[in-house]
Amino acid sequence: MIVLKCEMCGANISPRIGIVFATCDFCGTVVIIGKSDLDATHPLTQTVFARWKKKYYYPATIVEDYENHSKVLYLDGDVATVLKEHIISLEEAFSTLQFQGNWKQMGLFYKGRITNF
Repeated sequence: MIVLKCEMCGANISPRIGIVFATCDFCGTVVIIGKSDLDATHPLTQTVFARWKKKYYYPATIVEDYENHSKVLYLDGDVATVLKEHIISLEEAFSTLQFQGNWKQMGLFYKGRITNF
């Protein structure tokens, strides 16, 4: 079991399995559990690609898992509910999705395909 310290009051926080958000029972502070707090075999250490707003796929971590959908935490901090059919593994994403890269960080995006990782 993972036990974390609250950043505000120092109380112990024991998050539930499969949840990356935990609330301190003592002061109510919400704590985001980092991947570094989990061992490498925990499902929350796995990054997936999830479709955002019916258009593009972005890297995300599954926060909660339900029968037909999952709640995901995108790397930019957004949280959304996504149908399972719109969540794919990294391996599948790299072999099937087309990516866009920001050339020299100049805001010019070009389409590409990852051929090796």
